[in-house]
Amino acid sequence: MERHFSTAIDGPSMPTGKVELLDLASHAPLSQDNVLENSSLAEAVSSVSYGDFLLVSSEFSGLDMDGAVARFIEDGSGNMEKTREDSQRRQFGEIKFGQLLLSSSGETEASELVVVKAFPSSRTAANDFATMTYLNDLAKPSTNHSSFRPIGFYVFPEGGLSAVITVYDQPVISYDNVFLNPDMQPSARKAGSALSYIGFALGYLHGKGISFGDTQVKNFAKGNTGVRYNDTESMRSMVNKRGQINPIDAYEKCRNNITTLLRSLRKGNRDYSEEIMLHFAPVYKGMVQQPGSAIPEEARLGVTDVDEILEDVMS
Repeated sequence: MERHFSTAIDGPSMPTGKVELLDLASHAPLSQDNVLENSSLAEAVSSVSYGDFLLVSSEFSGLDMDGAVARFIEDGSGNMEKTREDSQRRQFGEIKFGQLLLSSSGETEASELVVVKAFPSSRTAANDFATMTYLNDLAKPSTNHSSFRPIGFYVFPEGGLSAVITVYDQPVISYDNVFLNPDMQPSARKAGSALSYIGFALGYLHGKGISFGDTQVKNFAKGNTGVRYNDTESMRSMVNKRGQINPIDAYEKCRNNITTLLRSLRKGNRDYSEEIMLHFAPVYKGMVQQPGSAIPEEARLGVTDVDEILEDVMS
């Protein structure tokens, strides 16, 4: 039987590809010490043929997936990507917004507004997927720190780049739009509010024993339900192979994270030193020193540490 897709997007369409299902339970459990070392997930992604999809089975439960196929229609209007200034730079040439359309040989079909983001290898794509899944699992039900919701992978027909498919989240305030867009220089109040939010987000990660390898402001965003972390494939656990966090190593990772963050703010045309000390530093300190923090007390950075880092960055 010929199947007809219900489309809500007007734009270029990728060729229809076959769908394989991914059962996450069959892979190594996603946990803090192996979240970026899930080799079985990377192998599953690398086995996907060009032009085909690997979709999480639990996301499409209840559908008849016999002989399933899917395609992606890109948003030709550009309206979906307006809140993501960094996405407009097209990392690796492939960040696309649009609609995923799934059909099977039965009478079932599904559609979802999604973002398709390519990575240079199947391993980095798997890392991003695994870390987003891990962060989202941590966020349930007591916190609002999460990433975007990954539902599968796609391999581009030309070049074979592996891409992660996430559900489109609207609205999202990407903080590169706040600090790095020359047409949107923020007021002191808006800058302070954004820095407070970033301190809240980074302090949460450090308190969980997670190091964010690329703490540029563009990788923090505010979603409709709280924090959104971008480019999560660069995150690392501070837990070593013995299941412990070394204070010296953790201290250096935290300093490096904050140094990268403050340096990224210098890409704009304004000195945010005052806002950093008034808003970012105390909020960050409060988060990492909360009861139950995974960071050893001697590894926790405070306001004085942030001030020292700021002086070094500004010198």
